[in-house]
Amino acid sequence: MPDVTDFLNQFSDPRAENKVTYPLSSLLFMSICSVCSGAETWGQIITWSETLRLG
Repeated sequence: MPDVTDFLNQFSDPRAENKVTYPLSSLLFMSICSVCSGAETWGQIITWSETLRLG
């Protein structure tokens, strides 16, 4: 049974390689988790992710 990361790694990343700080799969996963936690805007997604990281 495939896991979430296997599923998210299927998406191609359109960003220029020299501008990538985080893998696309990580950004998608953080976005999904933050929306499930109540985030409704990009700003809230960023705040949620930074709060979790700084924890």
